[in-house]
Amino acid sequence: MSQTPTQNEERIRRKDHRSVLAWIGVLTGPVAWVLQLYWSWAIGEFLACGPASRAGDRIFGFDMNTFSAMLNGGLLAFTVVAGVLSYVELRSLRSRRDRTPADRATWLARSGIMSSILFAVLIAVSFVPVVMIGGCG
Repeated sequence: MSQTPTQNEERIRRKDHRSVLAWIGVLTGPVAWVLQLYWSWAIGEFLACGPASRAGDRIFGFDMNTFSAMLNGGLLAFTVVAGVLSYVELRSLRSRRDRTPADRATWLARSGIMSSILFAVLIAVSFVPVVMIGGCG
């Protein structure tokens, strides 16, 4: 008995969905880290501490260090969630046989976990300057 075209399309769509989740796990950490590096610098240099800034060490009503910590915390949370999604995908792959060529899906899920751990550490380290260095002084 052959599959109907709608069943086959649904199977392909589910496969693509899993691949998207795995790629999110791999790419979220590096993108979050780049955003953290760029926006932390831009916020401190141009918005709060620039010579023409009237903010006076305040961004959207928050102290510059508080705002930077909130930004870093949000990006860290995105990275951790991406790592958890990769872990869930890896657990799902262990419960069934990986039918992708050369176990690509398993490799991608493991890469997502490792990438998320690495970039979560890099983003977490960015809290050190926020704590040790005062605002625009």
